[in-house]
Amino acid sequence: MTGAQCRFCGRTFLNQQAVRAHLKACPSYRQLPKAAVPSTGSVPGTPRVRPSTPVPGFTREPVPDSERPRRPAPRPAPHAADGAVRQFLRRTAIQAVKTEVLDSWWSIRHPVPAEIKAEALAAIERELSRLPADELPRSELVTIASGIRDRIYAPVLAAQQRTREEEQRRQAHTLQRPLRIAVGALHARRWLGQHPDLDGRTRADLEHTVRQALDRGLDGSESDTDVKARMEEILGDALKHTQKTRRETARRALIAHGIEYATQELAQADTLSPWERASTGRDVKIALEDEITGTESEPDVEALVDDVLDDVLGEAEDDAEDDDESEDEDDDESEDEDDDDDDDESEYED
Repeated sequence: MTGAQCRFCGRTFLNQQAVRAHLKACPSYRQLPKAAVPSTGSVPGTPRVRPSTPVPGFTREPVPDSERPRRPAPRPAPHAADGAVRQFLRRTAIQAVKTEVLDSWWSIRHPVPAEIKAEALAAIERELSRLPADELPRSELVTIASGIRDRIYAPVLAAQQRTREEEQRRQAHTLQRPLRIAVGALHARRWLGQHPDLDGRTRADLEHTVRQALDRGLDGSESDTDVKARMEEILGDALKHTQKTRRETARRALIAHGIEYATQELAQADTLSPWERASTGRDVKIALEDEITGTESEPDVEALVDDVLDDVLGEAEDDAEDDDESEDEDDDESEDEDDDDDDDESEYED
């Protein structure tokens, strides 16, 4: 390597022109008295010629590190770059596989959250970093990465599929719900037609009750059999309440009819006093409230009243007969006493 060196400070430059330019700012040269700028510098390897004029009191200043020439970097060994190249090739292969397996995988029906994708990227990176990615075939690396991706994506995609299917079922049930309610109302109308004892108002009320109950309880997923069973359950409960109310109403009407019938019968009994009539009427009312259930007919109630009156009035007649007999016995005893008194008087006269 050729170059030129400054004779005053000892620095080395590329050529003599650089030396001449350096002399303008060379501190050692500028300290010389009446120094003339030489035409050329010294070439390394040539004998150094001292200046004819002595340099009195010359001191050499240290050169800063920033101005010192740098040594060229040593050349690498013949195989020193093989490791870096191989590492670069491995990273390139891994990145290409991740791009092919993850970035190119896309589905409008199955969007993958960012955190799940990041988890898959990290798992693929860990697995492929353990393998000689620069030596294995690309297809094998893609297969390994796809397996890792599918293992991480599978639970998320399955949950999304279940949510989608549930939403589809819910929408289908929402569309079927009005039809199920109409079918239930039709079954109720047919079921009520088998009960001719119900009047028109009761039928309408029961149909309205069934429709309201089905509107609250059905979601559209039921079958016709389920709707029919639900309808029968609703009508059974409602009809029980209706029948109970009707039976209680009929019971009150039959009791009132029995009391009226008993009043008429007691009015025909001239031998009873007002107090006895009132007492008998109370007994008849108590007996009717204990015996009548609401399913009897009016003749049955009248027969029950007759039985009660016979029992009550029969006891009263027996009491009256007993009173008459006791009065007769008292009369006989008084007559016997009178006879005894007469006999005593006749004996006294004698």
